[in-house]
Amino acid sequence: MTRSYKWQPHDGARHALASSLAEGDPGSTLCGIEVTTKSDKWSESERCWPMCPACDLAWREKEQILPWPREGMQPATETAQIKQVIAPLATPSAETRPANASRSCEDALHGA
Repeated sequence: MTRSYKWQPHDGARHALASSLAEGDPGSTLCGIEVTTKSDKWSESERCWPMCPACDLAWREKEQILPWPREGMQPATETAQIKQVIAPLATPSAETRPANASRSCEDALHGA
């Protein structure tokens, strides 16, 4: 499935604009900001920028994707279900750890 819009960082947020625009083309974001399209390669910090709420809402409407968060949905919290998933990933206690697991990281790195 080809999307009609792509995201571009601008002024502290990620904004949606037409995917048909090439690097260097002038265009307008879904929230109405006039921009010149940049490379699709973003800096590490730009990847962490929040999505522009107006662009996100317009994009979801145009792509027929329900808005987020959806009505009646609660954000994930530390529930019993989450604890059941996380528990096997926790570091085992000394009693349940295999005997050779008590080695230090340094020993493990050197094959001791």
